[in-house]
Amino acid sequence: MREKWLVSSVAGILVYLAWAWGGLQPDWLLWAVLATGVLLISILVFPVKTDIEVTSRCTVWWRDVFFYGGILFLGYLAIQWWNAGRVLFFDVGLNEWRYSTPPHPGWPSAFSRSEAAQILCWFFPAWVLGLAVRSPVVGSRALLGLLRTLVYGAGLLALVGIIQFTTHAKARFWIRPTAEFFASFGYTNHAAAFFLLMGALAAGLLFGLLVG
Repeated sequence: MREKWLVSSVAGILVYLAWAWGGLQPDWLLWAVLATGVLLISILVFPVKTDIEVTSRCTVWWRDVFFYGGILFLGYLAIQWWNAGRVLFFDVGLNEWRYSTPPHPGWPSAFSRSEAAQILCWFFPAWVLGLAVRSPVVGSRALLGLLRTLVYGAGLLALVGIIQFTTHAKARFWIRPTAEFFASFGYTNHAAAFFLLMGALAAGLLFGLLVG
């Protein structure tokens, strides 16, 4: 039961991020952050052993270097967010544009607090989803089902993009006007990277099916 919950949650969050404006709109990204927060609580609180055999593919989260490495990295990003606020100004003495020092010199810093917060919103879900798929209660069959779900979701999203392109649509999903876009992505290079990755994943699954 827990295996199904973890895999379904990961699949739902990833498919949502792809369809919700490519995961780049802060307001829509917040829902993914909240969902991964709930997922993290379930990973940390629920017992490891379930009705399926615990595999030796990965270790439990409190022994996983990925868990502690993620905490350190997110802590570094949080310090940057906390120490954000560097202002562009013109230095009359040096006759050049310069940035002011951060509120706490010597600590990691960021220029914009809102942009630093958005980076946290990107990497926190990635860390939690990584913990979920690395859980020892998630078997290989469940992971294979997860990969297939991602490919099917990307294929459907690509079909929507093709329809938009052939009908000369001027707005993403026909509701959000955008100068240049494909499917849910407002930046075509992001769309290219996403669909290239999903295409490679689909090719790998097909190869495995043929040789298996």
